[in-house]
Amino acid sequence: MLDDVIDSTAQAAEQAKRLEKGVCSPKWLVVAAHSAAQAAMTCYLNQGDGMTSWRKKDAQAWQNAYEQQQAQSASFQGYPVVRLNFFMELYADVKETAQMKRDARITSSLSGDMDRWMIELNQLRNSLVHFQANRHVVFKQHVVAVTQAASATVNALSASPSFPWWWSDEAEHASSLLQEHLKTLDSALSTLTTTSTSA
Repeated sequence: MLDDVIDSTAQAAEQAKRLEKGVCSPKWLVVAAHSAAQAAMTCYLNQGDGMTSWRKKDAQAWQNAYEQQQAQSASFQGYPVVRLNFFMELYADVKETAQMKRDARITSSLSGDMDRWMIELNQLRNSLVHFQANRHVVFKQHVVAVTQAASATVNALSASPSFPWWWSDEAEHASSLLQEHLKTLDSALSTLTTTSTSA
């Protein structure tokens, strides 16, 4: 998952540079930014068994199966397939966890207009991936704003003492690499805000 945070952020930075040059559509920038934010939220929530980032009903089903196995129950039929929780539920769980941990950096970063932009990021990504008919024009300023929200989320979470950099054998290098990608992404987004408004 740490690799996914780094790779998705790197891909977002690359797509932002390509969009800046006018050689691509905004689709892959939005998809990569969404992926980076989702991976960062999953990492922040996963402090051990990973269940905190699963869909609630999947986590409960897995827990029930585990208890059946421990009890050597005849009804145990193996573990269920589990799925990652929905994007906005991950976001809500991250905010709740940060409040419980009194993580001021995260609670201050994920406040104000951030809720709106994360909703917009999720909706735009879904629209671009699932080809919903309700989007006819995508504005660069909108793409920039939702991508900036994703970047700010990754930045805040990855800087938290609770972020599991300890999973990596080269934590310092991995953290430095992510910061480099975030800097490149933010620079390209800054340039995009001064160019034309529609993509």
